Amino acid sequence: MAKVTLLSNGHGEDAIGALLASELRRARPDLQLRAYPTVGEGAAYQEIGLEVLGPRRKMPSGGLTLHSPALLWRDLRAGLLPMTLRQWCDLGRLETDLLVVVGDIYAQLLSALVKTRVRFVYQSLVSARLRKGPGWGSGLRLFMEVITPPERVLMRRLATRIYVRDSLTETFLKARGVPHVRALGNPALDALDGRPIEALAGDASVVALLPGSRGHTPVALTLMLEALALTPEFTGAVAWSGGGVPAAQGWGWEGSGGEEGLLGVYRRGEQRVWVFEGRFGDVLASAQLVLGTAGTGHEQAAALGLPVISFPVPPNHTLAFLANQHRLLGPALTLSPADPVAVAGHLERLSRDLAAYREAARAGPTRMGSRGGSAAIVRDLLEQAVALGALPLALR
Repeated sequence: MAKVTLLSNGHGEDAIGALLASELRRARPDLQLRAYPTVGEGAAYQEIGLEVLGPRRKMPSGGLTLHSPALLWRDLRAGLLPMTLRQWCDLGRLETDLLVVVGDIYAQLLSALVKTRVRFVYQSLVSARLRKGPGWGSGLRLFMEVITPPERVLMRRLATRIYVRDSLTETFLKARGVPHVRALGNPALDALDGRPIEALAGDASVVALLPGSRGHTPVALTLMLEALALTPEFTGAVAWSGGGVPAAQGWGWEGSGGEEGLLGVYRRGEQRVWVFEGRFGDVLASAQLVLGTAGTGHEQAAALGLPVISFPVPPNHTLAFLANQHRLLGPALTLSPADPVAVAGHLERLSRDLAAYREAARAGPTRMGSRGGSAAIVRDLLEQAVALGALPLALR
């Protein structure tokens, strides 16, 4: 049985890798699929029942090691270097017929250690839209903001095909000597089919709260709740990603019941904030605005035409990260100081200023590309792999 391995280096990258794996499983059930996540524990792959390879450990930064010197230091103290060396040695022994790499230049460097017949890369992090703007190319973040000449060398020499999420990046790379690159859609958008939550149906003032899945999540959610307390006309719906839900001063808590995935409800007078687990797409489908301190979640929400408001929560969710994401999303992302009054002000402005709301709602879908990327990428890479003799023809 031919082996296909997915190598990814981040939580968002794991989610995209899991989508590609699901498409591969549908298209070619005769293949043996495995995953090799290099950041975190590979939960996205485990959720779809994929075999997960390699040593894994959850680091303090949650995968944002190079976003600041403080995060790098925390990860080093937690054993990053020994863990990385173990992964390098393990990848040097790994053999596979087809390797699918989801990530940035570091993931591509790691992929060079793997013995494989063909190698396909989806560059999920960087867009040519990030090449200009305030704060571009700052310090450790340079390789996260531009596809550098060393990365282009890797793409030319190692990859059978490079996939990117937008046509602007495809044009940029082809003009710089990377001919085998294609923009076939954005896989991150393929998990967004949601249905409005029954308890929120008919409410035209729902704000989706996306506090993320890293160490800053409880602090971020607390600030979001403080902002909502200043704007009682809004109803909140939290897309929670696991762990205990924090208590919030001034808010009561009611246990779950009725709605699928409902963990409970914060209550303050007549105002409610519903907390759901496992219903990310449904929360977005129910909302008109988003408060977020996430990564990929912001891009997914913006792609649906939802204006996003965010604020820094260092050291994980930094201002440098937000500036980078703002260059990608443009008016779809509003940056706010980490102050409840300021956040509440942005909520009220976007809810009342129809022109500003429409500009933000249009920007996200324009900048994030189209859906259907998972199926299109899998179809293309399978055709290439069969043509090159790396995989057998599909059994009929």
